[in-house]
Amino acid sequence: VRRVEVAPPVATGQSTEPAVSRSHAPLFVRKTGAGPPVVLVHGGLPARHAWARQQELAARWSLMIPSRRGFSPSPPAPRQDFLVDAEDMAALVAGIPGGAHFVGFSYGGLGMCVAAGLQPSRVRSLTLLEVPLWRAAGADESVRRLAEVADRFAEGNRDARTEREFLAVAGLDRQSLDTRDDDMRQAIELARDFRSPGEASPRFGRIVEAGIPVLVVSGGHAPAIEVVCDAVAARTGAQRICVAGAGHAVQRAPGFNPMLEAFLTAAEHRASH
Repeated sequence: VRRVEVAPPVATGQSTEPAVSRSHAPLFVRKTGAGPPVVLVHGGLPARHAWARQQELAARWSLMIPSRRGFSPSPPAPRQDFLVDAEDMAALVAGIPGGAHFVGFSYGGLGMCVAAGLQPSRVRSLTLLEVPLWRAAGADESVRRLAEVADRFAEGNRDARTEREFLAVAGLDRQSLDTRDDDMRQAIELARDFRSPGEASPRFGRIVEAGIPVLVVSGGHAPAIEVVCDAVAARTGAQRICVAGAGHAVQRAPGFNPMLEAFLTAAEHRASH
């Protein structure tokens, strides 16, 4: 395990939002294994919870597992912000010879997808696990409703129904809210304030033009999420898979690791020829 110093922020050049500021303190990145590099980026759950079942992949792959800003032991942050994440991921992959395979889960996949559009030549493949890219399917009524639920929750409008619907999609439950685990309590607080996923507009065109192999995975538990994943797959020419059995946390579902590894192996073979 080591702490990795990332480079200064790079300009995203793709948002009309005010300039994003973040700490220049080192981002914590856990490194294990040997083989081609794979960057695993967590969502609203802490990294050690999100990727616990992927440790077996370290036998054949070099796993790089950053804790996003705000999540200990990385520097604190006032809220979750996928534009800040994008800067961090772009800086991280810039320091990896030959680039890396990107695997992004939930909110963490937003910044990863933006970073892939910024530096497509550094991305060997891109795997997106239930990433809330609402704009890809913004015309769908169920997607618009889910996006509104997420935004209301982040804005503090948490009536019982909104909280129940948001937590269900986010893979959290009442037991999680009452946990004494410091990392989980921190994650719950960060879940209450985040840059809206509705602002995310990755450069899908650059990802396609670069020929990056893309895999989009869902868990079959929420119709609106399936619509979003279908739309993202259509925009990126992705392989599209539904892995049921673990709800939102598809990486915990039976058979997920062999499926992911088969995709990574094919992408690695393609990159080497």
